[in-house]
Amino acid sequence: MKKSRHRKTLLRDLVRQRIQILYQLAVEAAKRGDYEYASRLGGLIRELSSSTRTRIPRRIKRWMCKQCNIPLIPGVTATVRLRRQGKFSYLVIRCRHCGWIHRRPYKKGKGGRSGKLERTGEGGPPREPRRDNRKEGGNEGGPRRDR
Repeated sequence: MKKSRHRKTLLRDLVRQRIQILYQLAVEAAKRGDYEYASRLGGLIRELSSSTRTRIPRRIKRWMCKQCNIPLIPGVTATVRLRRQGKFSYLVIRCRHCGWIHRRPYKKGKGGRSGKLERTGEGGPPREPRRDNRKEGGNEGGPRRDR
């Protein structure tokens, strides 16, 4: 049992190292302007992680286009903007190669009002809690019956 567990951790460590190397090569290729090669390397990263059931590290996964697998480099392969919706801010990253738009919510850390990081879901800013419109007393939540 221990041998197989050790083997799995060793395999995952090797795969993570390989993903890191492939990502660095893809970034260099994208900076040179060889987008086809960069896309192919990005595809290899996704294929390698899915075949070995290993997660792509978050800092790599967030900066790769989900549509064309090119690494998103601000000013080279991506346009990065900060947007605001009410009191919530989010990062809008647009791939210059395929036009795919990625939106990631964030809240300012030190400079913000609360100073705390707030995690919002993929669907945008969090919703306000529902109000309870029921009258006090009587039938709690059931159908109203007049007799």
